[in-house]
This record gives sequence, C-alpha cells and structure tokens, in this order.
Amino acid sequence: MTKAQSITSAFGFLILLGGILGFDVAHDVPKDALRENPPTVDGFLDGSWAEDVDAFFHEKSAFMRATRPYRNGWMLKYLGETPSRIVAGRDGWLFLLESFQPMAEPGHTRKWFEMFTLAEGIRQAFVGPRTRFLVLVMPAKWRLYPEFMPDYEIVPGRRALYGAVLAELHRRGMATVDLLSILKERKAADPGALLFPPNDTHFTERGFALVAAVVAEKLCGVPAHQATRRLERSPRMCRRFPGDLPRQLSLDPKTVVGNSFAFQEEAYELEPCFDADGADVLVLGDSFFLAHDGVFQRLIQRATGKKVDSRFAGWRKADVARLRAVYGRNPPPYVLLAVTERRFEGY
Repeated sequence: MTKAQSITSAFGFLILLGGILGFDVAHDVPKDALRENPPTVDGFLDGSWAEDVDAFFHEKSAFMRATRPYRNGWMLKYLGETPSRIVAGRDGWLFLLESFQPMAEPGHTRKWFEMFTLAEGIRQAFVGPRTRFLVLVMPAKWRLYPEFMPDYEIVPGRRALYGAVLAELHRRGMATVDLLSILKERKAADPGALLFPPNDTHFTERGFALVAAVVAEKLCGVPAHQATRRLERSPRMCRRFPGDLPRQLSLDPKTVVGNSFAFQEEAYELEPCFDADGADVLVLGDSFFLAHDGVFQRLIQRATGKKVDSRFAGWRKADVARLRAVYGRNPPPYVLLAVTERRFEGY
C-alpha cells in the first residue's frame, strides 16, 4: 500500500468512526451509557468500566442496532455463527448454541434442583385429591433432527439429560410421557411432515397438535382417536412464520434475508382459551405456551373439549399471587406442567 493509499484509508476510517459517533450522539447513546455506567476510580484502574461501556455500546448503539440484521445475516451465511449465539446447521436449519454447550451430569446442577422443587411446589399447591397432574418434558430440536445439526459434539451429560429427567419424574411419582419416542415414531411414519421448523426452537403447529392429542389422552382421558379427529376437523390456513431464531438476530421477515428463513405451514384457526376462573385444565410452563401466538393451549382446548386456563403460562407474565388465589383453595380437575429439557440443565 502506498503512502497516499494509507492516508486515504486512515481518513476514511476516521470519517466512518465520526459518522457512527454522530449517529449515536443524535440518539443520546453516549449520555445513556454514562448514566447506566457511571465512572469510578476502581473501574478506571481495573478496566471494568471500559468493558461495561463497550458492552453497552455494542448492545445499545443506534448504529449497531440499525446494522445488526445485515451483520448477523452475513455472519450466519459465511461464518455459521453469530454474536447472538445462533448457529447454522445443515440445509438452512438454525439451532441455539446453548443446546450444544457442555454441562455437568444430570442430577448435580442448580437448575435441576430448582426445577424439581418447582414441580413439587406446583403439585403441593394446585393438585387436589381429585386432580390429575401431568409433567411434559419438551425434547431439544437436535434430538429429533440430528441430521441437520452443525458439527458439534454432544457431551455425555447433555445426551443423558432427557432420559434422566423422565427417570427422576417417575421416581418422584409424577406422571409423565416420553414425548421424544412419540415424536420419533411420527417422524418415521411421515418424514416430510416436520415437527420442528428449521427456524425455531419450538414445535411446528403440526408438532404442537400431536402433543395436544397426547395431553388430551394422558391427562384428560380423551381417547386418542377422538382428540385427533377434533383437531383434524379444525379450520387451517397457510401462514409464514418468521421463527424465534431469526428474530433473535433482528432479521426482519419482510427483507430478503429474513424471508429466506421463514417457514410456511398450515396454521390452525382456533377460538381463544377460556382463560377465566373455574377452568377445567390449568396449563403452566415456559415459552412453548408463547410460541405461535399461544397455539399449544388452544389446541389442548380443542383436543380435550374442556375449558383451558392459560393466563399463568409462559412464566414471564405469570401472576403467582393471583394463581394461588384462584387455584390454591379450589384445585382444577387437570393440571399440566410443560417445560423444555433445557430447564433442567446446568454447567
């Protein structure tokens, strides 16, 4: 590189930095950075303040936010991994990096004890003498579709996690179902009907419908053929789902890159859940009740023919005090706790 080219490159870089800083100043980012990370002498000396400010700008910078979808799309396409910890598998499939990280042996982690303490607490608080209680463990996507996994080695502790959780539930006398075996059986019977989409960590609506029929039979005693027939008669229409993994990358489904990761399938058109005091089925759990606009609980309501209360599902929005007030003294006939297997993992 000649001297003139070096000078030109340096000036170009300074102009770019100035533009980025000006863009952020216009959006009050530096002011917010100082307000949330006030400088201290110790922070200056050990470098922690600089690290905190750098992390703040990386996350909150107006320029970084505006360009994040393009950066993430480029990194995903050419590097196979992104800062948001989303990794590319085979044939355009996406996975959560957390699903492949090392973990301790099941039964010896904080998350393990917290989840079983929670399950026991739910059983004690909301399960009466005439209440049926079912715990469902949602298996990780890679267990059902290992052929699309990226080149990561799964450590023995993580491979053993799902089976260990089911074994512990049986040991504690909690009814459960081996969903993974049911899903594998359906996949083998109809390989083209995906039960997990390439772009999400939750089931497809077809997968949710299968699990809803299992809930109807195993929790509420509805014959499997009857539950399946109710779901088959439900109206459906084609929709494109952007998926939670592209959403974490800020990929807009309206753009070419974002749309390339969207998944199209037949979506169920179902009535809202009962969601009021006096329901027959109380559903509790994590993000599986938030995916696809809450289709899981609506499918359960249709498959069982019973009133479902999903107001306290999703956990982030759960009003625990209200939950205890409604069902603490009057347990419902049926209680479902459904959580992903990652809730039991640990490092």
